[in-house]
Parts: sequence; structure tokens; C-alpha cells
Amino acid sequence: LIELAECYRQLNRSDQAAVCYAKSVVLQPENKFFRQQHIRTLLAMEDYEAARDASHEWLKKDTLSSIGYKYLGMAYEGMAPSNPDVLQNAFFAYNASYRRDSLDGQTVAHIAAIFNNNNQYKDAVEVTETYRLTDTLHVDVNRQNAKAYCMLAEYKTAVNRYEALKAMGDRSFTTLYYLGISHYGDNWVYGARDNLLEAHKKNPMDVNVLYYLAKASARSSWKQEGVDYMEEAMKLVVPTDSVLIRMYDGLAECYELNDDLDMQVKSLQQLYKLNLDYHLFFKIAQAYERHEDIANAIYFYEKFMS
Repeated sequence: LIELAECYRQLNRSDQAAVCYAKSVVLQPENKFFRQQHIRTLLAMEDYEAARDASHEWLKKDTLSSIGYKYLGMAYEGMAPSNPDVLQNAFFAYNASYRRDSLDGQTVAHIAAIFNNNNQYKDAVEVTETYRLTDTLHVDVNRQNAKAYCMLAEYKTAVNRYEALKAMGDRSFTTLYYLGISHYGDNWVYGARDNLLEAHKKNPMDVNVLYYLAKASARSSWKQEGVDYMEEAMKLVVPTDSVLIRMYDGLAECYELNDDLDMQVKSLQQLYKLNLDYHLFFKIAQAYERHEDIANAIYFYEKFMS
């Protein structure tokens, strides 16, 4: 069954692999490897509820398993975008895993990420620095550690951490972006620009990258490029009229299907300000007439006729 599961996994048929791993767990419920493979497959499939249930089943038999609690945390964290309340459960699970094995870098990185996302940057520094006493090379832990220092405006330390990550071969978007921000905060605009340029190549539509790239360029030797980058950022922030026309047209249709006359009319009026299409008055009049508001219907029919 395990060999068959591995074949399915290599064929990207994770659903069938998960079935085989589940059968293996039934045959040998004490086998931790089988349980690990089963839950990892479910997590890879983003079947987080099934991964949660499988983790709970494991922990019923082995309450001392740090990996079981880590996988439980990952399952809850995966469920968080659709149900933010379970993020607290994820933290509790990671915390239980950490108490059982404080040297698991993946668990530390997950805890630090939750701290960072919750603006608890000092807590993120504390948990990652404790881990770094025994291991300074864990990439995910160092990323969270560096980000926490950056958000605390301790830019020199953040630069040191991110430069170390780059020396280890980390050229991820977030590392390049936050290193650029850290250099900018530390008043080295050339270093900021170099890293932000790399980040911009990876994600040309990121407004924050363009904003800081513009400021770094304008404060260095590329002043016209600074203007160009900031104008590019403005175009992304402020939608063009053609985009707004499409959006208001779609919004009016949604309000019409929802039978919300007032908001439909407001959307159509906003649309008229953008495209000056007088046919919209006829459409507004029709909407009022359908709702038996004859006075407003006549008013807009007359505007259309004029």
C-alpha cells in the first residue's frame, strides 16, 4: 500500500495516495510514519478538515507527538482564510508542539509567522532568537526573525539577517522586498534600489515595491525613473475610467438581480458620470417603472428624451 501510495504521489494523484495511506494507518495504527504520510498528503491536497481530523486521531493515541500537534496547527492554519477564528486553534496546536520539541524549526517559523501577522513583533523576535541559539541556518526561521526586526524599525539587524539569507541562496520575493525596505530605513538607498529592482522583476504589479523603488530611485542617481515608478504605482492604485466603467456596470447588474433599486440607480448614475451615455437614463427609468415609482420613472424618461 505504501509503495502504491508513492506511485500515486509521483503521478500527482494525491487523492488516491491519501486513500492508500489511510488504509495503511488502519492496518498499523501505531506506525507514525504512515500517519505522517497520510496527513502530509492531505495538507498538500489542501484538504485541511480531513488533515485536522486525522491529526486528532493520531493525538488520541499519542499525546506526546510534537509532529502530530504541528500538523494539527498546519491544518487549522489552512482553514483560517475561510474561518479566521480557528487561527487561535492553530497557535495553540503549534504551542503544544513547541513545548514538546522546541528545536523543530518549522514549528518555530509557524509560531513566529502568526506573531508577525498579529503585529507581535517582539514576541516573534524572542521565539526566533531562542531557536537561533542552537541553529542559525534555518531559512524559514530567519525570514520571520528578519521580518520582525524590519517591522520594529531595527533596520541594521534586519539587513544583517536578510543579507545572510541572500548569502544562503534565498532570492525569494519577500526577502528581496524586506531587504530593500530595511536598506531604505537604514538610509542606504543604493542597496534599497538594487534589491527592490529584483523584487519588482518577480512581481511587477506590487504597489508597495513600486512605491519604495520610486523613492529609492529618486533619492539616488535615477531621479526620472523614480517619477516613472511612482506614476506606475499610481496607475495601479487609481483604476482607469475603462476599468471603473466595467465595474460600475457589473455592480448595477448585481444590484438589479438583488432587487436593490436605490443602489442600482446610484451605480448607474456613477456610470453616467464616467461615460456620459444618455441611454442610462432610459435604463434608470425602466428600473423605477418596474418598482412602480412612476414619478421618478417619468423624470428619467424625460431626461432621456431631452
